[in-house]
Amino acid sequence: MEANTGPLGHGLPIAAGAAKAARVMEVFRANHSGIDVVLLDLTLPATGGREVLAEARKIRLDIKVLTTAYGEEVAVNTVGDRHGWAFIRKPYAIACLAKLIPDVRSD
Repeated sequence: MEANTGPLGHGLPIAAGAAKAARVMEVFRANHSGIDVVLLDLTLPATGGREVLAEARKIRLDIKVLTTAYGEEVAVNTVGDRHGWAFIRKPYAIACLAKLIPDVRSD
């Protein structure tokens, strides 16, 4: 896990690959009050996006989630209702992500 402030100007814990999903949840549990938005890839190969989202919502029901997949229908089928989450199609440009994060935070 590493932090990246990159072009978005935010501290972002980064985990690549499903093997690190458990570590991401550990970090989320320990720091959930300081995390505004979770960027969640719904196509995680081992730990599904639905499971990660359910675990995050057990810890903090009001967490804002920005989902990503190759189609919005994947997000709708995985997550369900549109309450508390937004969608960005993969592949996405960092500039598009940067524009969307403030909207997700304010929802």
